[in-house]
Amino acid sequence: MGSRLMSRGLRLGAVVLLGTLLCGCFEYTQEININDDGSGEVRVTAWIDANVAGRFRADVRGGEIPAPIRKAVIRDITLGSKQVKLTDMTVVLEGDRWVYEITLAFQNAAALAKTKFFRRMHPSLDFVSTKQLRFKEGLTTTLIDIARDRAKTLNEDIYAENFLKAVDTDEFKSLVADAKLTYVVTMPGRTATGNSDRVEGIGDDRIRASWDFTMKNLLDQRAGSTLEITSTLPPERGFSQIVIVLLLLAVVGMLVPAIRLVILKVKGAS
Repeated sequence: MGSRLMSRGLRLGAVVLLGTLLCGCFEYTQEININDDGSGEVRVTAWIDANVAGRFRADVRGGEIPAPIRKAVIRDITLGSKQVKLTDMTVVLEGDRWVYEITLAFQNAAALAKTKFFRRMHPSLDFVSTKQLRFKEGLTTTLIDIARDRAKTLNEDIYAENFLKAVDTDEFKSLVADAKLTYVVTMPGRTATGNSDRVEGIGDDRIRASWDFTMKNLLDQRAGSTLEITSTLPPERGFSQIVIVLLLLAVVGMLVPAIRLVILKVKGAS
């Protein structure tokens, strides 16, 4: 019985920390770089205080300081689309904190939205006119939500039960309130409008938008908030590679169901 509880505790070890360490001992930065053809790269950098992390791990052995969020958990939440690849992952203990650097390459925003991590945030990229390109991403308490979902799968587990009881309380919200989160989007364009805190030009034809939040901001806006930036492309970049790719994706999306229907009819006839 004891070993069973310990086993379940190990399975939840990283999950609990996803929620409980989102305090002043945690910072998170997400940078999305979008290319001209709609592909791009996501770079996530985060740090977690190692001393706090050690107090919540169920599997700490003498002299060992385990990473609070293991690589296997990170690999799992980046799954969901063959068009998204985990290209780099570094987990290292630097002084008194664990530092995470994670890089994903994606072929288009629709593919990115299929991954477990981004599924709730629905990132999208589309043209609002022949010269205006819009990026949108929903803001959610994703790390806490992932922890909640995983905890629900662990029946009769004391770690999971305690986390689920605490996660929606005012005390928990107070604990995580000061966690800092920064979002950055770099994309084609010369000028931009949107709800970002800052926008700057990068060279002649790219802009960078950034947003700063605390976890309290996200918890207070649980009904939903959105990062949104619309860039105006240079005259020579109107319907460029990116719009061709977006149009092709739309055409493929319409053709696939039709092809499947034809195949089913042929099979039925035979």
